[in-house]
Amino acid sequence: MALDQPDRDLVIVSGFGNKGGTELEPSLVDAINPAFSAVLASTHTRTALYNPEIVIRRVTAEMQEKSPNDRILVGHSYGALIALIVACRTEMHKILKLFLIDGPLRSDVEVEPVGTWLKLFYKHYEAREALALECEEALIGLDLSKIVTIGTGVDNIVSPEAKKLDGLQDIVLPAGGDLTGLQDLAPDSGANIVLPPEFEGHRVKKSVPIISRIIHE
Repeated sequence: MALDQPDRDLVIVSGFGNKGGTELEPSLVDAINPAFSAVLASTHTRTALYNPEIVIRRVTAEMQEKSPNDRILVGHSYGALIALIVACRTEMHKILKLFLIDGPLRSDVEVEPVGTWLKLFYKHYEAREALALECEEALIGLDLSKIVTIGTGVDNIVSPEAKKLDGLQDIVLPAGGDLTGLQDLAPDSGANIVLPPEFEGHRVKKSVPIISRIIHE
């Protein structure tokens, strides 16, 4: 699905704290020149912290209200799981491509925040396994060629195994961020892309340039 069509929007669902989304947006806007862009928070109010369904409904409503065109949907961290749920429940309606960055996406891999994060976001993660399982079941009937996961191989928040989705082609990028391997992707398959070692960690700030290149290309 071409991303260079004239009228398409960029919607980013950020992780906790919203910082990842705001760090990604300027670079992605420069790379793909969308007709419209927005960053939607995966956590918004104290009530939402304890009820992921509130977040899912709000993100879906805001996306449909603010984004009139076909859209490139990007999610980071917990926002990647929220974006995946929204995409599955809407059956990818109006989504040209779905990019999921460092998300806790798999139901069969344990993901548990530590320390203060566990206290703040326990209810979110308590529901994560069921939400991820819902997506795995829905993805069986959806177009997987529209989905790209992007993950770091070393991450102290979300394990690398939790970031990959079944049915997508695995691509491990070499040191230095050489993207030539992406040219070998089968056209009818999405991809699980593992970033080079220099981009390890859960914070998106230092990986923004390479993520922008992947999404643009």
